[in-house]
Amino acid sequence: MHMVKKPHVVILGGGPAGLGAAYQVTKKNLASVTVIEQENDVGGIAGSFNICGINVDYGSHRLHPACDPEILRDLQMLLGNELMERPRHGRIRLRNRWIHFPLKPFDLASKLPFSFSISTAIDLARKNLGFTQKTFDTESFAGVLESGLGRTICREFYFPYVHKIWGLLPEEISPTQAHRRVSANSLKKMLQKILETDEGTRRLGEVALVPHSSPISQSGLLFYNILLDENASCHIALGRGLKFWLKNGEQMSDEEFSAAGGNNSIDHVDFMIGSSEMNVDGILENGNIEPIMRKGEWAFEV
Repeated sequence: MHMVKKPHVVILGGGPAGLGAAYQVTKKNLASVTVIEQENDVGGIAGSFNICGINVDYGSHRLHPACDPEILRDLQMLLGNELMERPRHGRIRLRNRWIHFPLKPFDLASKLPFSFSISTAIDLARKNLGFTQKTFDTESFAGVLESGLGRTICREFYFPYVHKIWGLLPEEISPTQAHRRVSANSLKKMLQKILETDEGTRRLGEVALVPHSSPISQSGLLFYNILLDENASCHIALGRGLKFWLKNGEQMSDEEFSAAGGNNSIDHVDFMIGSSEMNVDGILENGNIEPIMRKGEWAFEV
C-alpha cells in the first residue's frame, strides 16, 4: 500500500489570522503545520504583555459584529467563558471634540459644529438626488465610501481613521474593504434615527437666541456640559420642549403641555447655529420686519 505523505505548511506570523489558519489546517488534518513568529510570544496585536504585574493589551481584543460564524464558533469553543459580550464605549477626536464611537446620531448632532451637520445634510441630499453616482468612482475604496457616507464624514473622519489604522491612503486600498464596512445607505439610516426616535423628535423643541458676547462664548472654553456649552451660541433643538417656558408649565402633565403648544419627546438634541455674523429678524402679524440680532448681538437695548 502506497502512503501519501502529508504536506507540510509553513505559516508566517502568529497573530490571530496565522494561528487561526494553523488551527483550521490541523483540525481538518490537511497538513502538518509550522508557525513562524518573530516575537517571543504569539497573538500579534491581539496579544498582551505584563507591566508591573498588570496585563496590558497590544491592541483591541474584540470581534467585529460581522465576524464569520464559523470563526466565532471556534473562538467560543477555545475560549469558553473568557469570550465575553460587552458594550462598546469608544471615543474618537473629531473637529477637536470627543465623539462616541461607534458613531451615535444624537451624540453627533449634539456635539458637532452646526457646519458639520449642514455639510452632512448636503451630502445626503446629493446622494438622494443621484449626484454621487456621477461624482465618485465606485470602483475605488474612496469612491465607494464617499458615495455611501458622503464626502464630509469620509474626509473629516473615516479617511484619517483609515490612514491611522492601515497606514495607507484611501486610493491605495481595495474597494472590497469599503463594501465590507459601509452599506450604501448607512448615512441615510444614521440621520433617520434622529427623527425616528419618537414623533416629537420630528418637531422643534427649542429656539434660543444667545448673543455672541455671552460669557460662555467669550471664555473660549468647551465645558463638555450641554447646559453650559449651549449658552455659547444661538441654537435650535429637535425634541422635547422645556415646560418652564410656559406660564405654570412645570405643573402641567405631558398632555396639558402638548395641548398648550409644547412638544413632548424623550430626546432634546441641540444644534448650535450662532456666530458673530448672524442676523435674525422677526416678522410681525402685519408683515413688518423687526430686527432682533445684528452680527451676533441684540439689535436693541436689553
